[in-house]
Amino acid sequence: DKILEKERFDFIISPGFGCSATDHGFSNDCSLIAAYVYLWNVLALPSCSLPVSIVKEDELNYESKWDDEFTKAIKKTVSTSQGLPVNIQVIGLPFSE
Repeated sequence: DKILEKERFDFIISPGFGCSATDHGFSNDCSLIAAYVYLWNVLALPSCSLPVSIVKEDELNYESKWDDEFTKAIKKTVSTSQGLPVNIQVIGLPFSE
């Protein structure tokens, strides 16, 4: 948080999740997708999640050069995510008196 203050950042905007919203229980298999969320918790910086869009019919495909289990899981969840939210995170400085 000292770097943020020194550089005069009021807030940071980052992805809220590594892909669109997932089906219930999916994150148990692929918790790494939530790394963007974990980072701010570890650094004790307050953040909030804001929906900015929903997944549209022409966005139901995920391409990757990798063919590992993680990538296969993302492809599966993206293929059924039409209408689910896509979000960002807004991260701020910790409250101080």
